[in-house]
Order: sequence, then C-alpha cells, then structure tokens
Amino acid sequence: MQSVQWDVVDSTSTTYGLQVVDRQDANAPWTFFFTSVSLDAYPQMMEAAAQGIGYGSNAVGVTFPADLDEWDIQERGEELPAGTVEIYHHDFGSAILPQATFYAILQVVAERLLARPNQSTNWCAAMRTALAQLQTKLA
Repeated sequence: MQSVQWDVVDSTSTTYGLQVVDRQDANAPWTFFFTSVSLDAYPQMMEAAAQGIGYGSNAVGVTFPADLDEWDIQERGEELPAGTVEIYHHDFGSAILPQATFYAILQVVAERLLARPNQSTNWCAAMRTALAQLQTKLA
C-alpha cells in the first residue's frame, strides 16, 4: 500500500473550519470522510476506532479488517489487508488507508476540534476521553 501524504488545514469552506488534504492529490475523495462525520459522533467514532472497531452513520463509516465476517468477505470479494481501514463516504465512495495514517489524522483532527471555541462542556469531555483512548493505543 502506498503511503499517504496529508495535512489538516484551516478552511472556511467546511463546517468545522478545517479540512484534511492529500498532498499528492488535491481532489482525493477520501479526505471528505473526516469532515463529514457528525461533530456529535466524533467521540463515539474515535472510541470505536481506538478499539479497532468500525463505526458508521448514514453518510460515512470506517471498517477494520476484524469487522468483516465470512459473508462480508464473500460479498466484497476480498478481505481488507491487515493494518488497514476502509473509510467510506456516501457521495465519494470508499478508500483503503493504512491504520497508522487513519489514527494519526484522527488524532490531529480531534486536537484541532478541541481547540475550537464554543464547544459544549459534555462534548469536550467526551472528546478528551476518546482522544486519550486513541493516544493510549498509539503509545
């Protein structure tokens, strides 16, 4: 699998005021996943990811190799390679990323979201907990 060169940058065109960009492909559809997860869902999605468990909503989702059972693999026609995740977006399709890249992006996005003013106290507490779980996994 090819490595992914990415950044998290400020953006006035997204709800969160930031966006993930692929340095090698400015139009890479996988980048939209990170700003399409509902802000309220971010802590839950991050907690699941820290446990290596997929998460999905109507718009976006993430799948880990262990999420797939025999039926899923038969339907897909292949397993997800070990050490990867598949992210999907209802408008832009799916992409497979290295887990290390996925986790690194999540960590940066979480830190940036927590730094934004006017977040609810409960959301900030949940996000800090989720971020701590992710950081423990990465340690």
